[in-house]
Amino acid sequence: MRRLAVILTAAAATVAAGLTTVPAQAATLPSPPTTAYGIFTAPLPDQGWGTRFEVTPATAHGYAIDATGLFAVEGDNTSGTYARTFLAPPAGHAWAVGSYDISEFGSATEARVQVNAGAPSQCGDAVSGTLTVHQVTLDGTGEVTAFAGSVRGNCGTGQPVFAQEVRWNSTVPYIVLATPVSTPKSVVVTVQAGASDATFGQAIGSGTDAKVAITADTCSDHTVTANTSCTLTLTGTPDFFGPAQDVITLPDGGAGRKIPVTVDGFDTANGAYSPVTPARLLDTRRKVGVTTTTPIGANKFIDLQVSTRGGVPSAGTASSVVLNVTVVAPTSQGYVTLYPTGSTRPTASSVNFNKGWTGANLVTVKLGTGGKVRIHNIAGATHVVVDVMGYYHGATSTATGGYGGYSGITPERILDTRDPNSSAVPRDFYALAGLDFGADNTRIRAFAVNVTVTKPTGSGYLTAWNGDGASIPNTSTVNFTTGRTVPNMAIVPVRPCGADCDPTFADVPVIGVLNTSSGNAHIIIDLVGVYDDNSIDGMWRYRPLAGPTRIVNTKTAQGIPAAIGANKIARVAAPAAVTTYNSMALVTNTTANKPTSTTVMTLWNADITTRPTVSNLNPYAGQLVSNMTITDLGLNYDFKIHNASGSLNMVLDVAGTMDTYPAVADPGAGAALRADGLSALRKDSAERATGDPRAKAPTFTGTAVSVAPQHR
Repeated sequence: MRRLAVILTAAAATVAAGLTTVPAQAATLPSPPTTAYGIFTAPLPDQGWGTRFEVTPATAHGYAIDATGLFAVEGDNTSGTYARTFLAPPAGHAWAVGSYDISEFGSATEARVQVNAGAPSQCGDAVSGTLTVHQVTLDGTGEVTAFAGSVRGNCGTGQPVFAQEVRWNSTVPYIVLATPVSTPKSVVVTVQAGASDATFGQAIGSGTDAKVAITADTCSDHTVTANTSCTLTLTGTPDFFGPAQDVITLPDGGAGRKIPVTVDGFDTANGAYSPVTPARLLDTRRKVGVTTTTPIGANKFIDLQVSTRGGVPSAGTASSVVLNVTVVAPTSQGYVTLYPTGSTRPTASSVNFNKGWTGANLVTVKLGTGGKVRIHNIAGATHVVVDVMGYYHGATSTATGGYGGYSGITPERILDTRDPNSSAVPRDFYALAGLDFGADNTRIRAFAVNVTVTKPTGSGYLTAWNGDGASIPNTSTVNFTTGRTVPNMAIVPVRPCGADCDPTFADVPVIGVLNTSSGNAHIIIDLVGVYDDNSIDGMWRYRPLAGPTRIVNTKTAQGIPAAIGANKIARVAAPAAVTTYNSMALVTNTTANKPTSTTVMTLWNADITTRPTVSNLNPYAGQLVSNMTITDLGLNYDFKIHNASGSLNMVLDVAGTMDTYPAVADPGAGAALRADGLSALRKDSAERATGDPRAKAPTFTGTAVSVAPQHR
């Protein structure tokens, strides 16, 4: 496992200095340097991994060595330790912005990155990894005069990776982390005076890092009487590059009291997802979650208790929930809006519907006062059914397991019963479908899928669950009527295929979709993302907004200037109001507003040129209908929307974002640096997890696996 529990022990070496009486904080970006050597994170001799070395501006300098592009940067840190790095492009090449493989002395295909002359690294002659050049300036002879680069390297087989930010005459900021991997951890250390009085001086750390801080102190500059004691409170904050370590020295007139401290990094559950067995929380037709069978009237609401029900823990531990919301027989066209109880109702919708329509939509919503969610109906009267699928953890969650992160994938169709070798699923039968992820199969815990029913010969509903035929839940995922094509997004727990598959695919994660209707139905499943068991580096975490936030309304020219025409693509850049520097995907509610003909809507990452062969909404002419979407963002925080036919007006409301974890601090230097910072973050984590300096960030691709329909 890559993540360790927090341990504060009296055993470890030194890595902190200049400790103050305030808690250690997350790394902040230094001002853009004009001349600097940068931040180096690597093993210090005899001191373990995870220390930070930064050359002081007063001593930092660089110099060109020859016209081949060879140059050096060097300087001292605050303790006077000297470091130098030589860099050169591959032999026969000139420096250019881009990425290079590296080695100690370079080659025709590798850049030279040689760290020596007392540098804070145990690297020998086996350096490997990558160098990304953000900026480089050459004079007329080919000598370097300015440079900005990021090194992600390894000191040899079995050695830790290191990261180095090299700057010389450059205004490109450093790429560093904005937040620690873990929350600070404190411990109170008791210091005994002994048999006689003890006079202590000022407690200090050792000199190179600020990840351990003295946050309370009754010892320094005090005389402690015999047989009594004083205390030091030590707070450690590990970051992405490694543990917080220090040896605190408390002067006592002799050798001094030595207090070694280690805080190994651990991750919090904040923003992670825990699936639950689908459970019904509300059914206004049957007094489930309410005390009457009265539908929700026009401009009326229900405050639904969600926390502590259906496997959802108390509010705080759970920040947001994933609910499948079904409206039943509304008396007029309208919509319901789900939002945190106690908040002002937003300009947003969760389930949109025509008069008499029965259908569902997946909704991600933040919990409000008392762990409740408000369900507001705008017009007419409608019954509402709510099933809980899972929850995202909040900042105060103390969970140590049972959760994981999310990663989007290039949308992939894993089941289509319309294929020539398949057939429609009969009533009371279920289909199994999954994707073979190879070595990651056992780490996947849930799928984010779009489930579509098409050409049903009867009315009813589909239920998506983990495919265990012995424990089918009493919930619905997609509601439909005869002949209609209806999609709905679902976040569905998975299970290993086991005996249902060929032994070769026994560990493949699968889900099941049951047809509960009066006829046969074709089923399509498009996989858009996966949730893991918290063992895969580089996964994302959910960041909820205060409430749903509208960013697109074609009728008011918000986000998109007009209705989207037939076979046209609109590009949307998510505004800064809903994204952070680290946002990788939007969690939204997307509404088709009465298209002029039956059509198909597809949303996808704007950086992907080829439109995926999947669908997000399948509205028919004149229909008002919504579907939740989790859409990956391009480097410019943008995504594309394709409309297949007719003219389509649409609305898009953002519930939250999927962000990188841990977060990268915003260098304020545009998309190119964002791309390097985020990709380096994911690559570094993969290197640490595997010990392989050439490890790649996780990419979730695989082979679709489906099983013939089985009777329930």
